[in-house]
Amino acid sequence: MVAIQVDLYDRLALNLEADLVQAVSKTGAKGVLIDISAVSIVDSLWENTRKYCRHE
Repeated sequence: MVAIQVDLYDRLALNLEADLVQAVSKTGAKGVLIDISAVSIVDSLWENTRKYCRHE
C-alpha cells in the first residue's frame, strides 16, 4: 500500500512511477493499493501514471 499525502507534481509522479515499477518487479507483488484521499489535485499526468502502472 502506498499512501500519497502531498499533491503530486510532474517530477514526483514520475519518481513514484519508477519506484513502484521497481518495487513490484523486485517483490513480485500482484498489485499495489494507492491511497490518494489526502491529495487535493489529480492532474492528467498523475492519471496517465496511474494507468501506466496499472498495465505494467
